[in-house]
Amino acid sequence: FFFQAEDGIRDHCVTGVQTCALPISMSANLENNLSEQIAYYQEQINANSENVANYWCLGLNYLLQGDELAAQDVWMSALFQGTPEEVEEWSKDLVQLLDNTASEQYQLGNLLAAKQCYTMAQQIDEAYQNELLESQLKTSTARLFQEAFSLAQSGQHDAAIAKHQELLSLEPENAVVWHNLALIYYQICQYWNAYQALEQSLKIDDSVGLHYYSLGLILESLNREKAIEAYEKAIELNEKLVDAYNRWANILYQELNQPEEATAILRRAIA
Repeated sequence: FFFQAEDGIRDHCVTGVQTCALPISMSANLENNLSEQIAYYQEQINANSENVANYWCLGLNYLLQGDELAAQDVWMSALFQGTPEEVEEWSKDLVQLLDNTASEQYQLGNLLAAKQCYTMAQQIDEAYQNELLESQLKTSTARLFQEAFSLAQSGQHDAAIAKHQELLSLEPENAVVWHNLALIYYQICQYWNAYQALEQSLKIDDSVGLHYYSLGLILESLNREKAIEAYEKAIELNEKLVDAYNRWANILYQELNQPEEATAILRRAIA
């Protein structure tokens, strides 16, 4: 879809839309490349504020820089200049640019950039859909999940943490990934990081008993009384979590010297 001009600016048209200069590798000097493009398109807008294509490109570079609000502000400042008919047409052009960029970035292996563009296109136009790209993103995300799980299982903790963080950049609202990241931190005794990751998981979904059980494991190293509360909540959500009964009873017996209460908990486990 895109052609690289000698000056680094892609100015060929796709369905009437000026395409934008973007880093070929989003992993190499990304921040500098995007900052240069932002400065370039700001200069172009200052020189000719009526060329709306420059607003699309400026906003796109902000988006890929992670500043979604700045991207939206730039795009809205252009749309406010148009008539209702122009706004409708310009919105189509912007969605097309985002779609083209998402596909290009996916082909380059830049999953986050592709996901950002695809998601933004959906926000601008609720009817927008690219079934092929959506399927590709889901497949790639599932592959990342499996890679992260395998790394954790093999004890490659640093690599597993990095892979989980990559996943969360794509799916920040995935409670399972946050939970799995917490367990990795727990395994390497980074209890505070583990607690913070588990808290994120529970903010997203607090209906899973196993996640509260994991919280209890972590809290045993931070606050045993709070650990009991976590085990109690885990059992409330899933009465079959036998390990939660055992851990709870163990704290009562060994740490708090409450053998009768511990026995009562164990009886509940086998009732």
